[in-house]
Amino acid sequence: MIFTHGGTVMSRTVLILSSSPRIGGNSDLLCDSLAAGVESVGNKAVKLHVAQMKIAPCRACEYCHEKSDGVCVIRDDMDQIWAALDQADAVVFASPIYFFDCSAQLKLVIDRLYARYEQMQVENSALLLTCGAEEDVAESAMILYRKLAACCGFQDKGILCATDVWAAGEIQEKNVLQDAYNLGKIL
Repeated sequence: MIFTHGGTVMSRTVLILSSSPRIGGNSDLLCDSLAAGVESVGNKAVKLHVAQMKIAPCRACEYCHEKSDGVCVIRDDMDQIWAALDQADAVVFASPIYFFDCSAQLKLVIDRLYARYEQMQVENSALLLTCGAEEDVAESAMILYRKLAACCGFQDKGILCATDVWAAGEIQEKNVLQDAYNLGKIL
């Protein structure tokens, strides 16, 4: 969708945080399908491979809240994510399920969002998950996402969980890729 503001045509930017270490795997393909949906309506999709980034864990030092206005004391690749979030209208968190929860790579990003959760201007969010079992295995990740969206003030546009996908590319046999495309169109 193209939005206008004062006669100026504006498209929306959707940031996709893909956390699978397996580029080209099921989670990544799900992200690509969502991105195609985003772009099909004239919006911009930006995908960051957070598993390839160097992101340190939160130190719980409270510098971000006590000594600065949301600036984290840690200088690492999270700065790239902050810059992308500053330009984003929507954010999509994507992860394979590893032992009943999102990947550690995504959890590092989520923990670091604490620094600016009150200042983020992102409007909408969504969650993409893949797992090698049934959907109940992903319940913890879904709960975490819902609480994160509520805390940050994101309007949750949906959760997609591709089940019973293990081998790379197995997701191509599932209807969930079309669901991701359709979700991308409404972000």
